[in-house]
Amino acid sequence: MGGLGSNRTFLGVGAVGLVCGSLLAVALGGGDASRAEVTPPLTDGPADLVAAPLDQADRAAAAAEAQTQAAAQQRALAIAVLMPVIESAHQRLHTPGEAEALDGALKDALAARFEKDAARGGLAKKLYATIGVGRFVRGGRLTALGRAVVERVGELARHGVDPAPYDVSSLDAVVASLGGAAIAPEEPAGDAGQDDTTRLLAELLDGSSFDATHATARLATLSAVPTAAQVDALAATLRRRGVGGVVGPKDVSPDVRVADALVQLALDFRFVKKAGPFELRRAETVIEKRKEGAALLATLEGIVEGDPATAMARLAPPHPLYAGMLAVHDRYRGYAAAGGCKDLPTSWRIRPGAKGDEVKRLQARLACEGYYDGPLDGVYEGAALAAGRAYQREHDLPAEGNIFEDTLKSMNVPMERRADQIALTLQRMRESDIGTMADFFIRVNLPAFELQVFESGKVIRRQRVIVGTNRLDDDKQKLVQGHLNRTDLFTTRLYEVIVHPAWILPARVEHGELQGKLADDPEYLAKHNIKQHTLDSGKKVYIQGFGDGNVLGEVKFLLEKSNAIYLHDTDKPALFNERRRDFSHGCMRVDEAVDFAKWILARDGFSDDEVRRSFKMTEYQRGFDLKQPIDLITEYMSVDLNDDGRPVFLSDIYRYDRDYFEGKLPPQVTTRWGATELRPRWVPRVPQETVDAWRAAGKPAPRNYDPAKDAP
Repeated sequence: MGGLGSNRTFLGVGAVGLVCGSLLAVALGGGDASRAEVTPPLTDGPADLVAAPLDQADRAAAAAEAQTQAAAQQRALAIAVLMPVIESAHQRLHTPGEAEALDGALKDALAARFEKDAARGGLAKKLYATIGVGRFVRGGRLTALGRAVVERVGELARHGVDPAPYDVSSLDAVVASLGGAAIAPEEPAGDAGQDDTTRLLAELLDGSSFDATHATARLATLSAVPTAAQVDALAATLRRRGVGGVVGPKDVSPDVRVADALVQLALDFRFVKKAGPFELRRAETVIEKRKEGAALLATLEGIVEGDPATAMARLAPPHPLYAGMLAVHDRYRGYAAAGGCKDLPTSWRIRPGAKGDEVKRLQARLACEGYYDGPLDGVYEGAALAAGRAYQREHDLPAEGNIFEDTLKSMNVPMERRADQIALTLQRMRESDIGTMADFFIRVNLPAFELQVFESGKVIRRQRVIVGTNRLDDDKQKLVQGHLNRTDLFTTRLYEVIVHPAWILPARVEHGELQGKLADDPEYLAKHNIKQHTLDSGKKVYIQGFGDGNVLGEVKFLLEKSNAIYLHDTDKPALFNERRRDFSHGCMRVDEAVDFAKWILARDGFSDDEVRRSFKMTEYQRGFDLKQPIDLITEYMSVDLNDDGRPVFLSDIYRYDRDYFEGKLPPQVTTRWGATELRPRWVPRVPQETVDAWRAAGKPAPRNYDPAKDAP
């Protein structure tokens, strides 16, 4: 290979036949060159084989396709021609036996680090098979990427991430042995601040071993294939800097240690789910499962092969509110570190206009949390009153300005507890599937009782909503009881808007609440426009016709695969004035739903006249299939952000926060009918064997259970 440089004219011109017959066939996935075929030129043939004349558009498309294929072939040829040049440069840079020494050191380091975790060790082995050693430590110093990893580990508390899996003290010791955070002075020229081409070539040349298949795949990702002159110039630069000899066996063990920290970062920021509340996923599960493990490995390779200056940005959670919530967490951690805020007596009753020492202490408390920056003059009006109301607004309290027991209890919550609540929200944001949403989507945060429309990462519209109640209920048909009406957490799409909808009563409502209503008022069906209908399947259902009094109001919004949950209007709009709005059977009622529907339909291209006429024709139900269905996600986050980026602390309506902090995830939501736990007050205690017998016989629970008559 030593004379390769003098034969480059041959490689560039005379070897084309060799490349097309062998290397190019491999580059194009053609396999054995001897089996390659050449497509003969088109000629005139029988009439039934002659193509019909192409119109101008078809000819243009065919020409474009041919041009694309030609460009792909030319690109593959250029890469194949360049491969011997890169391999020769790699051989000149590395000393004999270097690869073997590093491989031995790597084998020992992996065995020592992962002695008790074979699955994680297997992942690390796969990672190093792709990236090679020396990506985090070289020459006894951290690389730019290595320093980025260490710095992110130093920010774990800021993100609310548990530091235990990182063994931070031992990592600090490794970093100290490397001279701290100083970057290796002899890093490859492409490690930081260089263009993608230079960086990729440096990676290929600097690795202890050379893999032509891997190199071909990596070069194919570049926008333009580098030239032989670029390879030679970079090889000369690397040789002057001593690269090749700089990465030694002593670098391998600390390199593995930092690499493992990166693995844990990727797990914590992208894969592990510990806040759920229902979907939980441990680090071990991610590594051991084929699909999740492959995704983790691809994420790690993408980080290592990218620009170190932006490497950690690849781990940034895609939730549009994450950066703002992170800043809020910084602030509340600061409040806690400064000693928190002084408690106030909960017996105080401070009204607007009050004066005195109590007001001074209230002003100091409001100032402690950043709500007030005026003088401590003991007068509760003006800026002080505005601060009191702002506090109440942002802590799920009536913003009346009266500082009574509920507000004082809220003010006495320790800042450490507030910081923990924010950290839990950050965790849920890292676990959120919001990154799968399109640029324009809908988010419903259940504890906020609010629907938010996002576009380009910003909230452009807010609607008050009513969500599923947390009260205990029962389903006699399914023989279950518990929190049956909580609104589910899911991702879906809003695909249809129905004007003047009818309501098909769910079986649970029909056999439960409806029977109770009829027992109290035999005319209930007629009064509420509810009639029994027989469907084409023969099933009998009760349907409430559209019009005044329909519980769905004037419009509903259908969602894909949402377990019969949807958004809709309501016949009780006054409920939107309530501060806590968990009243439904699970569906989400939308405030000013008609206006919201018209806005959605206008965005989707329906004319104002068509929509207006549909709402006026009250005797007809009309469905609008959206041309562009809208992504929608329901989330459970007990801290949200308002339009000013300030935190809004919300009630834990479903107790999912409590379950998290008490280690009770996933939460128990339902149990069998008649059990002691999760039992509504109207459901009697019923033995397990009795309910099992009903279930086996396909019988529902009786409305009025009598052990003497209803026992199996």
